[in-house]
Amino acid sequence: MFTCVTSPVPLFEIEVYEATGTVCADTGASQSVGGELMFNFLKNRGQKFRELYLPMCLADGQQSTPLVQKATVPITVCGRTFQTDLIFLPHAKGNRTLLGVDFLKISGIVMNMRKNYWYFGDKPNCRIPFAKDIPLPTNDSPVELNNSSCPTSSISSDVPTQRNPADETETSDHHLREEEGQDLDAKERNDFIVLLNENKDVFRLGGEPTPFVKHFINTGDHPPV
Repeated sequence: MFTCVTSPVPLFEIEVYEATGTVCADTGASQSVGGELMFNFLKNRGQKFRELYLPMCLADGQQSTPLVQKATVPITVCGRTFQTDLIFLPHAKGNRTLLGVDFLKISGIVMNMRKNYWYFGDKPNCRIPFAKDIPLPTNDSPVELNNSSCPTSSISSDVPTQRNPADETETSDHHLREEEGQDLDAKERNDFIVLLNENKDVFRLGGEPTPFVKHFINTGDHPPV
């Protein structure tokens, strides 16, 4: 229904009311932007929009403050629904729906572009491949909903596979175990996982003993043990 066909970009299957579609995630966009198909679907459904002037800076550096339309809609991804503000650009034709940083933050979605999958920050063991490109629909008919909470094609990190331990140290992503970080909310847990992976060369297993810490036992007035 709301299909993005540009590649290579991370694609997500979403549900909005009674329709489904494939949209793009854009970490370069601070706000989520609704495409033409999304706008037409919501308008035909009777969605309420509000107008406002919004300062914008495009990728080419051009700045403007156009009059845009804004709507708050429920976007469901893998069984989880998030109330999301979508911006609709004036006179835009053929543009695609982009889920920006605002949506990625509230949803807690973590993307692994290198390995072509994503997961929720509080459920790192359910790794879901990015959606594949599908043709644009030829009409505005809604698509039947898929109510699965996690696709059957998800990549489970619990399934053992044969691998080289040396390669595992170099390439695997770091995650918190279920019992770790229980006092963190989804965003804090996600930020912590990102920090671990940005510094994976520090946290990876193996290597020489650290030169920054020295182990000793203070025996006080007693002889060494």
